[in-house]
Amino acid sequence: MSLQSILNLAPVFTPIEGNESFASSELDVKSAVRTAPRLAAPPRQKENISSETNLTMAKSLPTEALKPTSFVPASLFKSPLQSSRGAFSTVGSLAPASTSTVQSSTATTSAYNTLGTAYNWGTLFSSTTPNGVTINRSISGQSVSSNNLKDYYRFAIEKTANLDVSLSNLAGNADLRLIRDANNNGIIDAGDVILGGYNPSNMSESFRAEGLGRGSYFLEVGSVNGTFTNYTLGFSATTGIPREPAGFSGNTLARAIPIAGQLNGERVFQGSVNANGDINDYYRFTLDQAVRFTGNLTPLDSNANMYLYQDANQNGTIEPGELIGYSANPGTSNDIINKEILSAGDYYVQVQKPANTGSTDYMLQLYGTPITKNSRVTVDIHHLKALEQFDRKVSWTNWHQADFHGVVWIDGKSHDFGTFQDQDVVTGLKFTQEVDPNKRFINIDIYAFDDDGIFGGFDYADLSPNRSRDSIRLRYDTVKQQVIPQLDSFFGVRSEGDRITLSGNLNHPNDGLYNTYAAEISFSVNYDPIL
Repeated sequence: MSLQSILNLAPVFTPIEGNESFASSELDVKSAVRTAPRLAAPPRQKENISSETNLTMAKSLPTEALKPTSFVPASLFKSPLQSSRGAFSTVGSLAPASTSTVQSSTATTSAYNTLGTAYNWGTLFSSTTPNGVTINRSISGQSVSSNNLKDYYRFAIEKTANLDVSLSNLAGNADLRLIRDANNNGIIDAGDVILGGYNPSNMSESFRAEGLGRGSYFLEVGSVNGTFTNYTLGFSATTGIPREPAGFSGNTLARAIPIAGQLNGERVFQGSVNANGDINDYYRFTLDQAVRFTGNLTPLDSNANMYLYQDANQNGTIEPGELIGYSANPGTSNDIINKEILSAGDYYVQVQKPANTGSTDYMLQLYGTPITKNSRVTVDIHHLKALEQFDRKVSWTNWHQADFHGVVWIDGKSHDFGTFQDQDVVTGLKFTQEVDPNKRFINIDIYAFDDDGIFGGFDYADLSPNRSRDSIRLRYDTVKQQVIPQLDSFFGVRSEGDRITLSGNLNHPNDGLYNTYAAEISFSVNYDPIL
């Protein structure tokens, strides 16, 4: 297949909320994709999954019908003991060239102690830079202290790259972090930190970020507790999409390929699966902060499918109910999973080769946009209607069936409504509550009764076909975007935004103190991350 034919097949991606779209240009040529550098095998002691786990998923599609959707990707002064100037060096090479070009420059250190004034190393790679190009950056003779807590260095890449970063020659304790300012507000919000090194004392720091997608990034050197230390900061960036590490195929959960760091921006990987033994590739990532998520799988030769799971109990196995999304388009069509929100937790992406379909190389793109503000849950009561006579019928008055009053509880917060005097039907009620985006399950309770005031007392409204004198109790699953009944299955699992209508069963106990009468309620639940 020619380069042009591959690019013609690649979809045009649309960015989410101003973020960069996925780079379809990563499909340079099939041979380049397949010969890109392999990931370095991670240290075994960092594995969190039991080595006894050896689970492969069934070849057939899961019974949970989660339909694939269209792809929308988705302080501070210099120490007086430190010179205000430091030496920078730049090394650029096209691996495996035998020579390299070295340039040096200087910068005033007091000018880059915030994200907005970070020292700018510029764009390292353009979208047309060949695979295998390595660029090195370093700075020495700088310092952080109680008068200058942090230094920032900015760089950009327009092509997927692998990044190795180190902080050395420390006299005191300093930490190192890789940051992407997702909303470009000049502030490090929750979820902006991708990776960090946090060793104690004056130990050096280092980390590796693989498959880093195009965008602008920052490196932060930070003093711990105001400790004074000089430092040397260096990094090496190499273009190319990482492959599965040698000897680390990822074909079981126990051997899942770990994606280091918070999913913030784009991460790109490639691999291969075949129907004759290497059916599955698993990738594992952990979120410290909720994100809006998009996964995109591009099979290059023949069909492959994609599944997304959350290991909710963190036991390293996939259990019933932990599948949260899948896409199984035919042939070499892209498989896409969009999630409005993934709460903090552990996740697996599975690339699976269907039976009797040969083998294929693939490209896997994962994109996360951190959700740094609270999310919003809205309960709409479309109508609340009396089905029986709550109020006494007096012939010489303008009597009505009910005077409705009620409470809607959302995530432990109460929202009172009514009393609606002489209104047999109440319509158009809306209740909104902000919630922590990292909470997967939100409890909701709807309670209604007839309130005749201090002299008339009140009567319970039976809203459920299976229970009387009980509120409607449900949970909203933010990850699966589902409304789930509690206590009794008075309705089946429903999707976000579905209009749910329930009626009492006209069969109620009477305890001699309060009466219960049937009513009908129609409501819906919606969830919106605040980006």
